Amino acid sequence: MSAIDSFITLMPELKEFTEKYQEVFERLRELAEDKSWRVRYTLVLKYPELRNLIDAEEIEKKLLPDLNIFLDDREPEVRMVAASIISKMFASDHPEHLSTFFNDKMWDRIENLLETCDSDMGSTMVEEIGKISPLLSDKQYKENFIPFLDRVLKNS
Repeated sequence: MSAIDSFITLMPELKEFTEKYQEVFERLRELAEDKSWRVRYTLVLKYPELRNLIDAEEIEKKLLPDLNIFLDDREPEVRMVAASIISKMFASDHPEHLSTFFNDKMWDRIENLLETCDSDMGSTMVEEIGKISPLLSDKQYKENFIPFLDRVLKNS
């Protein structure tokens, strides 16, 4: 069992011990900056489990910023799995955080990621973002998603 698995397994038992719980959470966040892309990739894969162990406030204050880091990772595999997890997270479990996450800066970042990735990665990212498009507000859909999709289609 990896350290990541151990930390995730321990978190429910530590919930009542706030200080230890925070230490484990911080250690997981440190692993997000590990040199090895495999460690970062493994950690991203564990985020769905972690997401179920913490409350909504921690999701907004800690998990979403961490997932932002993974979207900017230098390894395409890490970016792709982060995009997939984010779309699943918003589509099924926490649609209330969608407007917080998809602000104007995020749309710019997504476009930048698409410009710097290969075509397979780009089409996968567009597909994942498309899965959450029904959850976007009318304003975000009209002002961000449709123009974004239009630019992607013109560039492909």
